[in-house]
Amino acid sequence: MLIIVYDEDGFYSNDNLIHAVLWDDEIVKLQNPGKEFNVENTYSKFLLTYVTGILSSKLISYLFKKMIATGTLQGTYTGVYPEDLRKMPIKITSNEQQEKMSTLIKKITSLNKKLNQMDDKTEEASIKNEIKETDNEIDQLVYSLYGITENERKIINIIFFIIN
Repeated sequence: MLIIVYDEDGFYSNDNLIHAVLWDDEIVKLQNPGKEFNVENTYSKFLLTYVTGILSSKLISYLFKKMIATGTLQGTYTGVYPEDLRKMPIKITSNEQQEKMSTLIKKITSLNKKLNQMDDKTEEASIKNEIKETDNEIDQLVYSLYGITENERKIINIIFFIIN
């Protein structure tokens, strides 16, 4: 399972994380000579929260496992590299759909912050449930965007359950 997090607070991390930023003309200019990526000017078409939702979905975790994962003895993958994430298909869609995803990502981010600051066990269970429901809404939106049928959703959910 890929773990993707949206951060508005500017936290720093160690070298075990990949920080994704949307490409813009300045970033394209900063590429290392000889290691340049052919980047279409589609980066302005995406909200970072939208991309976060797509990459954190069960569908993309499933695709990653089937197409890219290295497959260690435990059946997991050993690492995720920027090149791997660039291979993931990000659906170009309407601003309305992106805003819908953005709202869900901001909600789940807010709920996780609230959960991390909480002492009340009763309310903690309620927030965990709301996080789970919001995560499911994100998955359903992604399935819809990519035209995943009900049978395909069942297969992905079963496989996702088994690998977790």
